[in-house]
Amino acid sequence: MERESNIIDGKQRSLEIQAELKEKLTELKENNANWRIPLLVVVTVAPTKATLSYLAHKKSAAVNCGIAFKEERFDSSISQEQLNQRCKEITSDVNVTAVIVQLPLPDHLKMWEVVQFIPQEKDVDGLNAQNQGLIQVGLPCLMPCTPQGVLHLLHHFGLIVKGQHAVVIGRSPLVGKPVANLLLGREANMSVTVVHRHVADLKKHTLDADIIVSCVGKANLITADMVKEGVVIIDVGINFVEDQTRKTGVRMCGDVSSDVYPKCRAYTPVPGGVGPMTVAMLMRNTVIAALRQQGLPELDEGWRNRARTNPQ
Repeated sequence: MERESNIIDGKQRSLEIQAELKEKLTELKENNANWRIPLLVVVTVAPTKATLSYLAHKKSAAVNCGIAFKEERFDSSISQEQLNQRCKEITSDVNVTAVIVQLPLPDHLKMWEVVQFIPQEKDVDGLNAQNQGLIQVGLPCLMPCTPQGVLHLLHHFGLIVKGQHAVVIGRSPLVGKPVANLLLGREANMSVTVVHRHVADLKKHTLDADIIVSCVGKANLITADMVKEGVVIIDVGINFVEDQTRKTGVRMCGDVSSDVYPKCRAYTPVPGGVGPMTVAMLMRNTVIAALRQQGLPELDEGWRNRARTNPQ
């Protein structure tokens, strides 16, 4: 059985961040006559039931923070060229602060092509090539929300130790690669190993890890025999497994088996760990984008500023 004391409560921290953003936006509205309320636009294409659920969480968070929210929905008949053009038109509106493309998209559409039509300064998912590149060299940018949430939790709960070994399982540009770059860079100063589905002996790498970030999407990928005592687990995986004790017949879980928890110094549960932080970081990125676009001082960057202030 897991110990309550070692749970990293991402849900609670997300609510705290949203409250801080709400306070900041209220202050800006009261003290700046020309302040424009940030507008976040989410582009969806033939959204599924799950997509609509994620969308509802984002809308609720936006409302809580004082951010205007709008969905631009298209049906599955839209072509790649049409979607690219519509994203270009949406982002050209000066009243639009931030734009994201809600995943997944239908199979005939390429997400990585679409996001290149969102300007860097409005790309609050941090997925266009320019923002991705700026992460690697440690320059100011809008970071992808999930990796940013991971680093925020590690820093907030005092779990970053310079020179320790982190293992990132997964290499996608959405999570794996940005997380690895942030852990390796001056934001964390850790030694980093990146592994993926083609690595034959995963245990060989995970046994030596002080921190494991798993973003694969495979239930029970990490088991107790694969980790050492005192490991920190950041579980980004989202999976649904059969569970007849639930009304729906399924249960959400991460990549990490529950038998790992007693060995952990700290871990993020699923749900309630990284997921809520992803939404909080999206709201934070939207506020940052608004401040930059309106020429106002930025939020206190905290750990995000280390790469700029400490070049060694």
